[in-house]
Amino acid sequence: MGRIYAIGEALIDFIPTQHSVALKDVPGFLRAAGGAPANVAAAAAKLGSAASFVGMVGQDAFGEHLQETLQNAGVDTSYLYKTNQANTTLAFVSLKADGQREFAFYRNPGADMLLDAALVEDIPFAKEDILHFCSVCLVPSATRQAHARAIERIKAAGGRVCFDPNLRFNLWDDHKALKDTVWQFMQGCDVLKVSDEEIEFIFDTANEETAVQAAFDKGCQMVFVTKGSRGASVYTHGFSLDCMSPRVQAVDTTGAGDTFAGSMLSRLIALSPQQLQDPQAVGEVLRFAVFASAISVQNKGAIASMPCLEQVNAFLAQE
Repeated sequence: MGRIYAIGEALIDFIPTQHSVALKDVPGFLRAAGGAPANVAAAAAKLGSAASFVGMVGQDAFGEHLQETLQNAGVDTSYLYKTNQANTTLAFVSLKADGQREFAFYRNPGADMLLDAALVEDIPFAKEDILHFCSVCLVPSATRQAHARAIERIKAAGGRVCFDPNLRFNLWDDHKALKDTVWQFMQGCDVLKVSDEEIEFIFDTANEETAVQAAFDKGCQMVFVTKGSRGASVYTHGFSLDCMSPRVQAVDTTGAGDTFAGSMLSRLIALSPQQLQDPQAVGEVLRFAVFASAISVQNKGAIASMPCLEQVNAFLAQE
């Protein structure tokens, strides 16, 4: 079976001690390891998949905490680099009553933006592998070029690419540049994971099927659309499937989409080319990821709330 590589940011999320208040009014925060690609690698590793994180943190206590957290989750950190040129990025988060979030990033620049393309040259990508990335590190930076080179190399090896735009508007002065960048990096990606809230901005339409067709026209082979408490859908060139989320009490949605992505990739990487054309096999991938996400939102933090394989299987068996 192949390896899941997640490239991009590893950062510290500061989770509020009080819900339902604006970020400026939060009285205190709890530290939690985060960053969408790091979260995805951790989610996959905690489910038993071979997963590596590719990125950069600062030579500071937060960087050490991130490395230890990833290693404790089972993630290979051979390609986690440290720099003294910038600090580890911090993200302060506020939570609304429904568990949705508001972010403030301390990243001007952050260490995650300094990963040099030369550092991805020795990664032994193979045709069984999948490279996952998001848009946070696609701002103009060294790391953007590292992403482009990693994508080029894994495609040359015959591997697959998964893109989750994971839009963070406050990191971009020009939202058109964000949209253009998403479209540029969507070109030729094999798997697209997008939330229903992101569709209209990216595709200029609120119609899900129209948006998915546009992604197919760009070369995507499979599109997952996450919908929060309403579950998720998957689209291929041959069929589409829906899965409702089990009813749970959402405490913190931080990392829920990353749990979905990591869980989905942990199941998807095990499918043969024939199974990728089988609605039952793909439907099981979708259901597994939806239920894993439903577990994660019931606890605070991202990596800390991600389930192991036994938890997901037990939850699936209850339904």
